[in-house]
Amino acid sequence: MNTFEPTTFFLTPVIMEQDGKTKEYYALHDGRGNLYSSQEVQDLIQKIQPFYSLENTKELIEEDNKQSFVEMKLRNYCQNYEIKMPEYKDGRFQIPKPRYRFKEFKTDKRQWSCTCDWCGNKISSRTDKGYYLISNSIFSVNERACSEDCLNLIWKETMKNWIHENECEQYFEQI
Repeated sequence: MNTFEPTTFFLTPVIMEQDGKTKEYYALHDGRGNLYSSQEVQDLIQKIQPFYSLENTKELIEEDNKQSFVEMKLRNYCQNYEIKMPEYKDGRFQIPKPRYRFKEFKTDKRQWSCTCDWCGNKISSRTDKGYYLISNSIFSVNERACSEDCLNLIWKETMKNWIHENECEQYFEQI
């Protein structure tokens, strides 16, 4: 094989003409358009054959893909919302911290109110300084809260629902 071990192989169609007939084949290339030689592909097959011959390969692949999905979601959330990546210990992630902001009511504007999405308390510009807003597209949450306590409960419930909907309980510490 090449002096460096490639980490990605791309499948590409190769059109061949033989005996006046056109036929499509498939080959592997390195991402820069260079096709791998027959020997390089045979070496690759020998390396991967033991894994794909295991009895539980399907389950192993599903498990690995699901864990990668969870990690990708957490990384996206943490990067997009400038949150520290949660700890991973004993094969489980901690629930990431919520990203939220406190929105102060503008006193020079008309009176405004909303309801806490957790406890149902009314939040009003007449009696309160503002409200807490938790909003992100990664875990599909967009809610208002009257306090940090309510906000944390909204976040916990959002994460719990996301984990259950995506059947990822085994990848998280208990919530």
